[in-house]
Amino acid sequence: MRWKVVQIPSETASSRGAQAEAPPPGRIHPARRKRAVRARTIDVRSLRPQPSDDAEVLFGPNDGPRPHTRADCAEGPRPCPWVSCRYHLYLDVSPRTGSLKLNFPDLEVWELEESCALDVADRGQAGSERIGALLNLTRERARQLEEAALLRARAKISG
Repeated sequence: MRWKVVQIPSETASSRGAQAEAPPPGRIHPARRKRAVRARTIDVRSLRPQPSDDAEVLFGPNDGPRPHTRADCAEGPRPCPWVSCRYHLYLDVSPRTGSLKLNFPDLEVWELEESCALDVADRGQAGSERIGALLNLTRERARQLEEAALLRARAKISG
């Protein structure tokens, strides 16, 4: 993709130089994130217990036991109602600090394109672009996470 050179009006030219490169109106740089809303992290220390009528949305349905294995949930409802599952794509919990990261703060759980990382893994290979979109990350960050996971797996295998 090529950028066109835009002439800056003379009253602001002295402060920024005579020319500046800018994307055409309505276009974004291809390497920039595609979603306007970034993930939001919530510090659990700042949360106060509040009564909620949305307990089923937050904690999943209360009509049966929570699945504990992939076999238990593979044929379950989609989008997955168990947001607290470690493989759910809606939020991440930091094991070190306990903080919550809402991957899609502008969407509700039922609006997600995919809700379970295990469903994506069952379908096989996906590129960094697709993984980045599912996790609300850039494709470069998805590639870095993949590389780090492969290094950890190799270290466990070798010894």
